[in-house]
Amino acid sequence: MRKFNLNRVGKYARYAYFAMASATLLAIPCFASTGVAEIDTPINNLLTMFFGLLKVVGIFVGLFGLVQIVMAGFSHDSTKRIIGVTCIIGGFTLCFAQQILTFLGMTTA
Repeated sequence: MRKFNLNRVGKYARYAYFAMASATLLAIPCFASTGVAEIDTPINNLLTMFFGLLKVVGIFVGLFGLVQIVMAGFSHDSTKRIIGVTCIIGGFTLCFAQQILTFLGMTTA
């Protein structure tokens, strides 16, 4: 019975992995800088609506966190206090998501 050489399989697997990685990294990406106005306008309107809804959700999450902190003050519960602070930070993050993404260069203003 013939033995199977695992070193040879590993060598070929490395070559295949290197070939796939090279093909992926050396592919020239093509980015569209501007598009047709008929396409850009609905997408921008959709993004505006989405970020508006995200701000509303962020406000509700922040208010929920504020209520949790007040309830933690009455009951001396540290778990509610931690949840409240986390919700307030998450609410601020949701409220300012568009500005954060614009600052990072992910979306346009």
